[in-house]
Amino acid sequence: MNTATATVNGATTEFTPCTRPGSMNTPVLATVVVSVPMDHDDLVAALFEWGNLDDSCTALADDDQARSLVVEAVVNVGLSRVEAVRDDIEGMEAGDGRRAWLTLCRKRVTQLFPATAPRIRRRQRTVARELVTA
Repeated sequence: MNTATATVNGATTEFTPCTRPGSMNTPVLATVVVSVPMDHDDLVAALFEWGNLDDSCTALADDDQARSLVVEAVVNVGLSRVEAVRDDIEGMEAGDGRRAWLTLCRKRVTQLFPATAPRIRRRQRTVARELVTA
């Protein structure tokens, strides 16, 4: 089985990309590096996507597996689906039966991906000095 790695907020995890290794006639190793601006609500939606799995609560208990589910949702399922799930969460009624799963997803995202301060890039200044000889 092919595996790939991804890093979210400094936490690196392995995941299984959606590829067809058995049907590749000319396999190529592609290295793709993408920085995607996301917030905790996006990560919660990515994790929430997996709520229909029979062992979803068990999967969330394992840090590596939970991180992998987030990455697989973003990479394999796609950001369009993550956005749709986020919209679904935002429109969720108070008595919705999925609230307990949502609460668990929020808790695990906070534990697995602590918020980081945004990096501010500072322009480097170049100081040119002239040597004046008298």
